[in-house]
Amino acid sequence: MSLALTIKARGWALLLLSIVGLLVAVPLSFSQPTSASVLDRLLSQYEFADADIGSLLFDPTNGYILEAHRPDELRIPASTSKVVTLIAALQILGTDYRFATSLLITGEVNAGTLHGDIYLRGGGDPTFTTDDLREFVSALRRVDIKRITGRFAFDESFLPATREINAQQPIAVSYNPGLSGLSINYNRILLRWKHKPRSPAFIASVVSPAEGGAVPLEGMSIGPLPRDLDHHIPFLLDGTTMDRWLLSSTLPAQGQVELPLKAAPGRITAILFRTLCRQQGIDLPIPQSATAPAGARVLYMHQSETLPGIVAGVLRYSNNLSAELIGQVAIRTLRGHPLPLLESAAVLTDWYRQTLPHTDWNGFFRANHSGLSNATRHSPRQMADILRYGWTLPVGKSTFPQLLPPPHWEREDNHSATVVRAKSGTMDYADGLIGFLTTTQGRQLGFVILLTDFPRRAALDANFDVRVTESSPAARAWTERAKALEQALVTDWIAQY
Repeated sequence: MSLALTIKARGWALLLLSIVGLLVAVPLSFSQPTSASVLDRLLSQYEFADADIGSLLFDPTNGYILEAHRPDELRIPASTSKVVTLIAALQILGTDYRFATSLLITGEVNAGTLHGDIYLRGGGDPTFTTDDLREFVSALRRVDIKRITGRFAFDESFLPATREINAQQPIAVSYNPGLSGLSINYNRILLRWKHKPRSPAFIASVVSPAEGGAVPLEGMSIGPLPRDLDHHIPFLLDGTTMDRWLLSSTLPAQGQVELPLKAAPGRITAILFRTLCRQQGIDLPIPQSATAPAGARVLYMHQSETLPGIVAGVLRYSNNLSAELIGQVAIRTLRGHPLPLLESAAVLTDWYRQTLPHTDWNGFFRANHSGLSNATRHSPRQMADILRYGWTLPVGKSTFPQLLPPPHWEREDNHSATVVRAKSGTMDYADGLIGFLTTTQGRQLGFVILLTDFPRRAALDANFDVRVTESSPAARAWTERAKALEQALVTDWIAQY
């Protein structure tokens, strides 16, 4: 080859590399016309209006958009918004991050007595359990502490205490608990009941579930629900500062149910620890709230697994408390101090604005870190830009997409090979599926599907009753059709590309 041709060839190569680099640097914007015929058929088949759905199919390597339908219209993302929280948390906290819960003491031990105080301090661990708490009892036994002369305190100052994630949710659903820096068992309790013979009254108990055996929970009470309330209201808090659950006389003769812990998660964790200590012959006073002093010594520290393992669990099981605590801890680390939930969510939005400055963030709003809100708004294009950012985010020896689980239809059908990894989201009249797929031709693509029926959602919110826990048959049918459409659209993309 002549020198002139060699120089010319190198010039074309440099030009090509510069174009590829430009495609990687810019947000999703290069698109071709949507394959409307397939989507139109699916909308008709599953009885949705054109305005109900926004979707986007893109190549994460270069940002090229293959299909798009109303990609810039804002929708309710439901739990797909957890992806937004978790990608940011992995970047802010790092993949080696572990949540810590500590037992601290002051004073000295003499003849089985601690002449000082004990502090149980939380660090925002979303996975802390009753079984983990037993380790702290063993730590006291190892140094022969059987009683104390001072106080026993719980320290939940690491994060602001929040009574519930979203007030616009039914009061008795376990997915909407209170939040605390010292949470336990996802802040859920197990209520068991049995009718007294020949009486409408109950014999009831509240326990903390654990692999080592359920532990009775003190500090909570139970009562009868007023008879004049609707029979569709099985459980209700009586509105006091402590959790006191009221039970309907129309409940079955016996049963059990998971209920949220709302009023004082840190206090309940401390009471549970006191019960476990008493079972081992260790006498602690009634716990009180206090911040551990700087001079307190760490007697024992429990550390969670590393963040990627916890994130994978949140993506699979969609636990709201976990997403909220992870998000709040990430923002605490970013800012250096804890923030209330709404402010914490706003700071995370600002972090994305700075991290992805070319994305159009107009209208993007987060009420919290879990997506449990009818006020949160994301567009498909905004979500796609975030997914593309997470596409190459290192997570140990892998990348973020590998933390996403297969959708329910792949798990149910026992697929030998995973071709879709995605996060779903579900609220009444709002549903979504976002993630990555591998086509029959071996291409790896990202996708976002968000459905929202705003008129029906608005009507539901206007008549919202916090006491009613069940979705209406119409809302459940809407969700079933939404999920069927999502599966059909993803399946078509896999085959077509």
